Amino acid sequence: GLLSCYIGLNEILNDAGNDENAFVWVDGSNSTYRNFGTLGRNYPIPIEEHDCVRARYRNTGILSQGWVNAECTTARGCFYCSKPATPTECDLIYDGSCHRVFEVSTPINWLDAQSSCAIWGGDLTSIT
Repeated sequence: GLLSCYIGLNEILNDAGNDENAFVWVDGSNSTYRNFGTLGRNYPIPIEEHDCVRARYRNTGILSQGWVNAECTTARGCFYCSKPATPTECDLIYDGSCHRVFEVSTPINWLDAQSSCAIWGGDLTSIT
């Protein structure tokens, strides 16, 4: 099926205050690449609580429909993690990094997804 999974782009880790559309990656670096879609709305949605980003996923990989921003507390059943390449643990190796989609039976929020990636040895995926 089609899933909407957390990635590392967010507004909760920056110091821009209430400046909407001030997204950074989980490591704090600026977001130079954006792939927000429209899907009947203009994204990113300029709502203060919509500080975390999800990418659509089908088992063939990240879809080109674009990203959406939403509340970080919204529980999701999947998230993308990245770490230095270890081929036996990767769904995809790209640009020297191992990327993996984790699907969980009990949906979790963005911070818990980041914590799960850290346990795996990585972070929520950054796409540059």
